[in-house]
Amino acid sequence: MTNESGAVVTECVITEDLQKKFSRKFSICGWIFTAVGAAAFFACIAAVIAVLPCDEQLVGWYAGIAVSAMLFMLGVIFVLTVRQQLKNAKTISGVKNVYEFYSDRIIVKVIRNGEQTAAARLDYGYIVKTKDTPDVFYFYYHVKNVAYPIDKKLLSPAELNTIKKLCGLASEGEVLKLPSGEGIELDLIH
Repeated sequence: MTNESGAVVTECVITEDLQKKFSRKFSICGWIFTAVGAAAFFACIAAVIAVLPCDEQLVGWYAGIAVSAMLFMLGVIFVLTVRQQLKNAKTISGVKNVYEFYSDRIIVKVIRNGEQTAAARLDYGYIVKTKDTPDVFYFYYHVKNVAYPIDKKLLSPAELNTIKKLCGLASEGEVLKLPSGEGIELDLIH
């Protein structure tokens, strides 16, 4: 939908399920590192036991044990990090991001328990990555680990095309002409 000034306005409620979808790839990488590291660790241990009588080859196998142990630990750290993030996601579950898309900027307002708790002005030039899924469109701002989800079901095709084009993607179909956000004051925390 559009507001009185003609900007595209939409919102996305941050849910635990949305957080799980977002962190799924990171979690899978963690489990793969853990499995490969554990398998390599035990293979190197078995090899050390098998070649124990030949002292000259042990140094290489010990290096293999150290590398595989580090890979295993990296995987465990990934898995634990994702679990902690999902645990923290329960505390922000229900937070709503309200977006106002102008031709030159995005205004994001964070609503918690019906009250605005934060606001930000984002310039399109700092969007470093986008991800388009069937239900949600994400744009990553300035650093790749800060993602802003947009619920695509709440947008018309023209609004979604406009947002994609503003975020640097090719858009097919109708694109809306949006007003400038120049002079729009942020309604900061109450």
